[in-house]
Amino acid sequence: MARDEIKRMMGPPAPLVNDFPMWFSTKCFGFVFKSMFKSEIDKSMYDTMLPVEPRKKGIKMDELITNIDMDINYDDYKIEMIAAPILVVHAKDDTMPKYENIEKFIAKTNAKTAVFQTGGHFITGHGDAVSTTIKEFIEKTK
Repeated sequence: MARDEIKRMMGPPAPLVNDFPMWFSTKCFGFVFKSMFKSEIDKSMYDTMLPVEPRKKGIKMDELITNIDMDINYDDYKIEMIAAPILVVHAKDDTMPKYENIEKFIAKTNAKTAVFQTGGHFITGHGDAVSTTIKEFIEKTK
């Protein structure tokens, strides 16, 4: 796949990568985020998105370079050589990233996994299981 063949959005809309528009959007148009993230979002979750400014360069780099390169060259990444312990926590109905890509990652690594059928991008409804999994992972790998 070539760079110009990638038509889907690889990051958030540019206006949202600013503090005031993000704040305003989460306060007035939270339903859009619920649809985008495929999750019921607690209002406190929106607060974790702010401030956007310290993450702006990284968000832009992901959108313009990292996400596109991983789509185009995923098989060239030597992820099977990662020596550090890996934990993958994911919901199959999360569309960012798609589960098929997560499956490829898991297959190439020795990752511990916690995969849920539902929950969207924030894995809503599985907080206790996610917390337990993370705590167990940390204990086993420290």
